[in-house]
Amino acid sequence: MANSSKTEKVKFYVKGMLMGAADLVPGISGGTVALLTGIYDTLITSLAGLFQARHLKQLLKFQWKTIFQETNILFLIILELGILTSVFSLARVIEYMLISHSIVTWSFFFSVIFCSIILLMLKNFKPSRLSLLQFSMGFVIAFSIAFVSPAQSQETGSLLSIVGAGSIAISAMLIPGISGSYLLVLMGKYASIINALKTFDILVISMFTLGSALGLIFFSKILNYFLKHHYHSLIAIMSGFMLGALPKAWPWKTLSKSGKDLYWLPATYESLTGEESKLLLSLFVMIGASLFIASLEIFSRRQQKKASA
Repeated sequence: MANSSKTEKVKFYVKGMLMGAADLVPGISGGTVALLTGIYDTLITSLAGLFQARHLKQLLKFQWKTIFQETNILFLIILELGILTSVFSLARVIEYMLISHSIVTWSFFFSVIFCSIILLMLKNFKPSRLSLLQFSMGFVIAFSIAFVSPAQSQETGSLLSIVGAGSIAISAMLIPGISGSYLLVLMGKYASIINALKTFDILVISMFTLGSALGLIFFSKILNYFLKHHYHSLIAIMSGFMLGALPKAWPWKTLSKSGKDLYWLPATYESLTGEESKLLLSLFVMIGASLFIASLEIFSRRQQKKASA
C-alpha cells in the first residue's frame, strides 16, 4: 500500500466513502460494498495482519515506521477516512432521502445491490452441490434475520452485555448482507447505544468499543483463514447472505405495530397506505441504477485489461 499510486489511494478513499454511506442505510452492510467493490479480501487480510502481539510492543515503543512497513495500516487509515467522510457529510442527506423520498431511494439501493450480487456471482461463484448448499445456508440465515421482529428497547443492561453487543455488531459489519446496526436493533441495544453516544456516557461507550475491538480482532482472523483456504465456499455463503438480506431494501414496505417490516407489491402498498406507489419512477430509477452498475463493471474490466497489458 505504501507504494500505491495517488490514483489507487483516491480509489480506496472513494470506496471507503461508499462503505460509510452503506452503513448509514438501515439493513445494508458496509461489508457488502467492500465485497462488491473488490477490496473485501484486502480489508480482511489487513485487519487480520494488524492485530499481532509484536505490534503492541512496537506501539508502546513508538516504532511507527516499523508498524507501517509490516502492516497495511495506511490502506485501513485511508478507508476509515472515507467512511468517516460519508458518516459526517452524507448522514443528513441520506436521512432526508429515506424520509422524504423513501420509495425512490430504496428502489435505487435495491437495484444496485441486486445487480451487484449477480455480477459477483457470475465472476466468482463456481456451481456445485456443495456451493449451492453453502449459498442456500447463507440465504436462509440472512432471509430469516430480515423477517425477525426487532426487540423492544431495553435498558442499557450489564456491562458484559454491552461488550457482547459490540462484538456481535462489528462482526456482522464485516459480513456482506448483514447490518451490524440492524442486529443491535434485534438485540434491543440500539436505542441505549445511540443514547450513550448522544449523552457521551464514557463507561458504556468504552465497553462497546472494547467489544467492537475484540470482535474485530477475532472475527477478522476467522474470515482471513476462510479467504485463504476456502475462498469459493466463503463467496458462496456471502452471496447467499446478500441475496437473503435483499428484502430489507425492498421499496414498498410498512412497519407493523411491533416494529417489524412488512413487504408489499406496489398496488397493494398503494391501496393499504393511500400513498402513491411511484411505480414508473421507481422502475426508471432501477433501470438507471442497473446501467450505472453495468457501466462500472465495463470500466473495471477495461482497466484490468490495460493493467495486464
